[in-house]
Amino acid sequence: MENAPPPAEELRLIDRELAQLDARRARLLARRAWLLTALRAAGNAPAPVPARSPVPARSPATAAETSPPSAQNVLLTLGGVLLTIAAVAFTLVSWGHMGIGGRALVLGAVTVTALGTPLLLLRRKLVSTAESVAALGLVLTVLDAYALRRAALPGTDAVAFTAVAAGVLAAVWAAYGRAVGRLRLPLPAAVVAGQLPLPLWALSTGGGAEVTAWAALATAGTDVVIALAARREAVRALAVTGAVTTGGWSLLTGLWLSLSAGSPAASAEPALLLLTAAALALVAAWRAPAAAAVTATVGGLAAVAAAGGVLRTTVPASWTVPAYLLCAAVLLTAVRAPLPRGVLTGLAVSSGLVHLASALWAAPVALLALTGPAAALDDVWGGPPVDDVALPEGAVTAPVVLAAVAAVLWAAPRLLPAVPLPRPAAECAALVLTWSATVAVPVALSLPLGPTLAVQLTVTAAALTLAARPSLAAAFLPTAEEAGPEPHPAGPVAGGRAPGEASGDAAGPVAGPVRPDGTTRGEPVAAPPGPPSRALDPARTLAGTALVCALGSATSAALLGLASRPTTFIALGVLVALCAAAATAARGPVRTGGGAVGRGGALGGGGAGSRARGGARRAGRAARRGG
Repeated sequence: MENAPPPAEELRLIDRELAQLDARRARLLARRAWLLTALRAAGNAPAPVPARSPVPARSPATAAETSPPSAQNVLLTLGGVLLTIAAVAFTLVSWGHMGIGGRALVLGAVTVTALGTPLLLLRRKLVSTAESVAALGLVLTVLDAYALRRAALPGTDAVAFTAVAAGVLAAVWAAYGRAVGRLRLPLPAAVVAGQLPLPLWALSTGGGAEVTAWAALATAGTDVVIALAARREAVRALAVTGAVTTGGWSLLTGLWLSLSAGSPAASAEPALLLLTAAALALVAAWRAPAAAAVTATVGGLAAVAAAGGVLRTTVPASWTVPAYLLCAAVLLTAVRAPLPRGVLTGLAVSSGLVHLASALWAAPVALLALTGPAAALDDVWGGPPVDDVALPEGAVTAPVVLAAVAAVLWAAPRLLPAVPLPRPAAECAALVLTWSATVAVPVALSLPLGPTLAVQLTVTAAALTLAARPSLAAAFLPTAEEAGPEPHPAGPVAGGRAPGEASGDAAGPVAGPVRPDGTTRGEPVAAPPGPPSRALDPARTLAGTALVCALGSATSAALLGLASRPTTFIALGVLVALCAAAATAARGPVRTGGGAVGRGGALGGGGAGSRARGGARRAGRAARRGG
């Protein structure tokens, strides 16, 4: 029988043992320091390891599995590929030498083994090996599906069976990947396999392009849900790629069907398809702010295509572009809705793209109106020039399109504050488009020489008036109240104090001795005015744009007047008078430009008069000889 010592005696024994341990540790540390010094002197000292934080040793297999790509990982990959090739060869070549029971037993056993082995490997932390074996198991499931059709369902439709098999494999791989969470391959493989069932099923039914487009859109919707819910980057990337591919194909098919529809009833189904795609894109933009602008732009374009496709079938063919433009203008009003900023930006961009495309479609008509009169130089006073240039289809509506785009550009910055469009640039563009629309009217309506020249001179007069009087241009610009109050400086003013800040502890103005300049010492001194701003005045910018437009239409009118003798004198006389009036009323570049054009017009009028007098004298001499 053993008796325990008293507590005091046991405490003394423990203290003695601890003292001996401390002494032993001190001797070992001294010996370690001496050994390190000797090894450093010899030049082969190892990296010192902290005494109190020993590094746990890892097994060679675990280190190789968790290290970067190495020879072992390469060998594992090659081994998996070889096993896959062997399994495919066995299924395709040696399959006929076994009965149905043997076939099912062999492939089933191998597949179950290949799918179950990674569970054991992951417990041993052999991740790379588990990935290779799991990849082999996924390939074996595909071979199982192929073997099933060859052995048990030889008469089924190949496309329909592939659709069903792809759906089953996608579900099995997804469940397997969720159950074995550490494997990285099954879930991405399930996403890839999930792209096939619905489109292949639509192809097997023979439903046509509409059914296939709906199946692709449903697949894109599934991809969007997966992309929004996935946590792994690989799964999210594959789902986004699938959504873009299938959704893009569905959109293109819907657009083609909408453009080829000949009646409102025929355009209803493509419109519904495009509207569904637009709704899906807007939902994705709402839930994914990182790509909200791009996704909302696609959704807005799909909505315009859907509504415009139906409206196009109810109007004449020449009004197709205005129909789509009207839908884009209506979409622009949605920017006032309480939506996330990325969605609002995307909707504004989609509407702007439609407006830009419409303006580019109508621009050749205005360009032809400006350059067409140059043909009169080939035969001065030989009659109106014959224009052989083919106009685009529906050119009669080009002035309407240009005027509509100009109205939207002028109104959007005022009525829609969320539209990212600078107001001065929008107003200058609206002025140019309005001028282009007016110039294009004679060409679109095929007016004769007289009305065409009258339109050119009227446009020139209006543009010169706006250029000569910047006060008129200011009427189209925002007032100080519309632009908002000027921002106050955030920093302190002279004297080191912010506006309204007292210099002492007491509130209110602080009095002090009077300075020689009449201010008190407690009164802030006004900062001296800085250098004048070099920013362009919006009114002068608009006036300069009007001057450029006036010069363009004046040149076109002068060339057009060369078609006959009376129109030459009329055009040059009116232009000289307009430029003289503008030079008198304006200042700066407008006066210089107006004076130069006026002098050029006067010289041209003098030359035309000399030619007319010479022609009259030659005609008189010819008459006298004949008499």
